[in-house]
Amino acid sequence: MSDVTVQLVAPLKGRLTPGITAMVESEETLLWVQDKAAMLSLAAQVDIRVPRYTRESDQESLLQFAAEAGFPVVIKPCARGNF
Repeated sequence: MSDVTVQLVAPLKGRLTPGITAMVESEETLLWVQDKAAMLSLAAQVDIRVPRYTRESDQESLLQFAAEAGFPVVIKPCARGNF
């Protein structure tokens, strides 16, 4: 299942016919684990190393970060805007 499929099913989990099991958590839990900022914060709290990252969003800053970090780089959006 993709993130999109899981996001569509999660809110419906409680309304499924008995005998049908949706292998997803609650919508609230799903949004939390898909929140990159929340996961980076949790990783720091439990001392898990993560790849280099930046919270910059303008093109010039991103290109500068990419040049310093080295290509290839991955850019991911933050769905809730709190990153």
